[in-house]
Amino acid sequence: MRPSSLPAFLHLILVLLLVWGTAQAQPAPAPAAAQPPSLQALFREPALKSATLSPTGAHVALVLGESAESDRLVVIDLASMKPTLSLLSEGSYLSYVNWVNERRIVYIMNPPITAASDMQLSGKVAAIDFDGSNRRDNFQRAYVQALLARPGPRPNEIFGTVDVSTGRGDTDYTDLFAVDTVTGHRRDIDTPRRSTDWVFDSTGDILAATRRDGTDTVVMVRTPGGAWRDVHRNGLLNENAIYPRHITPTGELIVVSNVGREHFGLFTFDIASGKLADKPILSSDRFDVGASFVESRGELVGVHYVAERPTTLWLKPELQQLQARVDAALPGLINRLHVPRTPTTDFMLVSSSSSTQPDQWFVLDAKTGKITARLGNALPEVSARALAPTRLMQFKARDGMNIPVWLTLPRELPAGGPPPLVVLVHGGPWVRGSTGDWDSEVQFLASRGYAVLQPEFRGSAGFGRKHFAAGVKQWGLAMQADLQDAARWAAEQGHADGKRVCIAGASYGGYAALMGVATQGDTFRCAVSWVGPTDLPYMFVKGVGDTSEVARRFGLPRLLGDPKADAEQLRRTSPVNLAGQIKRPVLLAYGKHDWRVPLEHGERMRDALERAGNPAQWIMYMDEGHGWSKAANRIDFWTKVERFLDVNLKNAR
Repeated sequence: MRPSSLPAFLHLILVLLLVWGTAQAQPAPAPAAAQPPSLQALFREPALKSATLSPTGAHVALVLGESAESDRLVVIDLASMKPTLSLLSEGSYLSYVNWVNERRIVYIMNPPITAASDMQLSGKVAAIDFDGSNRRDNFQRAYVQALLARPGPRPNEIFGTVDVSTGRGDTDYTDLFAVDTVTGHRRDIDTPRRSTDWVFDSTGDILAATRRDGTDTVVMVRTPGGAWRDVHRNGLLNENAIYPRHITPTGELIVVSNVGREHFGLFTFDIASGKLADKPILSSDRFDVGASFVESRGELVGVHYVAERPTTLWLKPELQQLQARVDAALPGLINRLHVPRTPTTDFMLVSSSSSTQPDQWFVLDAKTGKITARLGNALPEVSARALAPTRLMQFKARDGMNIPVWLTLPRELPAGGPPPLVVLVHGGPWVRGSTGDWDSEVQFLASRGYAVLQPEFRGSAGFGRKHFAAGVKQWGLAMQADLQDAARWAAEQGHADGKRVCIAGASYGGYAALMGVATQGDTFRCAVSWVGPTDLPYMFVKGVGDTSEVARRFGLPRLLGDPKADAEQLRRTSPVNLAGQIKRPVLLAYGKHDWRVPLEHGERMRDALERAGNPAQWIMYMDEGHGWSKAANRIDFWTKVERFLDVNLKNAR
């Protein structure tokens, strides 16, 4: 990473990219008849990737998408709105940027993918002062797999972790250390044996931790005498589970738990007695509540969480009032306040987005409650006026289970009847698919005239333990039936043309897309599948992909199916074995260096379809892994998807 040439370039950043007005809160209005966004506008490298407030609120660190393979780190003094630092990450992406203290910033540089091993290793860790001094490059190399957000207990330190493996793909435990960002000195932290996750108090001491035991997770707390005590055991299916999340400045342990409940909520946990509070701090009767915590001036002042969409519970009236003023200034958006930990100024940041608004960042004067500057927008060429909102709805599957589903309809509906439909299936699959926030893929499809349906099929996380558990061993079965039921529901409700439906997705979504045309060809006219597994038994083979030994031995047999006891089911629900049943058009795409779903999955599926007389449209990117990290590849891929859908869906009758 090198400093840029100075005055002219810094002035250009200020004038063209960063500073926006002094009193306005909204960008200039777009033309009334805004055109659909271009592929380049939707899938470019973000102009502004992140904004991180310094501990006192005096500075902000910005990551700008400089070029196809380089980012720029810029630090702005918020009082003067002048840059104090501009660094270019030549040939690398900045995957992590954080403040160590008010003067010092740590960052990770990741090179482009050139081999399958690249994604197994972290990039190079470096640090610099906000004024460009005391730079230290590459003081920690590939063994650093993550830097934790909180600084270490000593000046200039930050916590880092590395997985310690007993063999390829097998993690035995996670090592925690503190690294001095000035000297590069690494200091190991004493942690409970085989622990993998920790909760720190305000001084940097660990008071709660978890360790793996097969597929279970054991919760431990530290007694006043320093000994560790087991207080709870969480099973794989998250029934009656407790997960430590935060120690407040007053020493209270906050956990997420669904003990005796259907949904995860936020509770206090008494370390001395080992008991969970009877009443939650925060809960929902429809969603599992996850949370991150906001501390300022040594107090817990707020909780960021997600229910239907991201929101914040503020514990201070003045912050509630600020939130209300920001929401009034930026109506209809998800507005998140970023509060300094040790404020010496009145500055805060606001990050703002919605299903029709890409991420954008503002400067907020907390004293006046006014937005004073607009730092930038991730996708500045995209106009919200040309986009369509995403709504959360619900339908009943064929067995009566309620399935949440996100629906996005084209802004301009066709005159001759309902629009064609793309069922866009999320990956994972044991994750939540969406929060209804910005999604370039959804907006691309909707702007091209397609209704977009994103089902939170059974097995998806975030909607209660029954919903999650209903997906056990249901790949290609009840999970797949939910996708067909979603498409039929959309047609019955008049949202989409039931005769023109395509199924699409990546990773698990790519698998589901292939199963859709293999077993539900009467519903799905075509499939767009990228980086999807096609041979389920192959996922159990040691050394294939990044599946750990623990997952192969314990997790996958319970969630996906036992490779011996359920061998016939796994064979019947593998798309590579069903190529002869696929009569619909298929687009297949993979990255050559995919570390999670190796290229062989795609090549074998491609060859099977060709032998069956229904060759797929084949795409393979030589410089990608599990998904498209490069803007040029994203634009190329979606250009081909647009043509594929035009021929096989939009204009099909």
